[in-house]
Amino acid sequence: MDGRCPQGYPLNGMVRPPLFGFNEPKGTRRCPDIGRRKTIMIIQTLGLDIGKSTFHVVGLDAKGQSVHKHKYTRTALMRFMANLPPCVVGMESCPGSQHLARRFSEHGHTVKLMAAQFVKPYVKSNKSDYLDAEAIAEAVTRPTMRFVPVKTPAQQDLQAVHRVRSGLVTQRTSQINQLRAFLLENGLTIPRGVPALGRQLPGILEDAENVMSSGRRIRRGLSFIAGTSLATCESA
Repeated sequence: MDGRCPQGYPLNGMVRPPLFGFNEPKGTRRCPDIGRRKTIMIIQTLGLDIGKSTFHVVGLDAKGQSVHKHKYTRTALMRFMANLPPCVVGMESCPGSQHLARRFSEHGHTVKLMAAQFVKPYVKSNKSDYLDAEAIAEAVTRPTMRFVPVKTPAQQDLQAVHRVRSGLVTQRTSQINQLRAFLLENGLTIPRGVPALGRQLPGILEDAENVMSSGRRIRRGLSFIAGTSLATCESA
């Protein structure tokens, strides 16, 4: 014996072996997952920057220090969240965030969604995906932050119906205003409102005395626009 341990370090206590693999003798075996598992166990707050196929994650400990930073695919993210001890997860409220919030809640995490405009003041220096995730993790810990409630699938379906209807109403209003402008250029006026359009437009198209009756293209175009507008009105 030359006073050395099997790894090659002196036994006199004067030299401390390195923790993770720096300048270790050949043949030394260490588990690469030990440090990562220890880091995961101390994560208290998680900031998640959502993308279409990749997700950038920054984890903070109880003191607010960054202890985990990684980019995951969607499958790897679900596996990571399933193995992560329950913690606070912050995300921006954007397409896809509601689904992820429900999935993460199933694993015991406390998910909080925030509007992007409230997260922006916490972004440091130049914008990047990791800085966005770090800003989200910091913003979610603010006591005065306003959060977006996590919706159920039924609530999301109802919201989708309302959004589609709102788009149809906007399209209907645009077509009616365009039609009233075409008629006004020829000296024909129609009062505001969908009922007034439905009552007076058929008479204008059938009247042989007005200027509009002389052009077949104009008549057909007005008939098409009127039919589309009225059909949209009935469906909305």
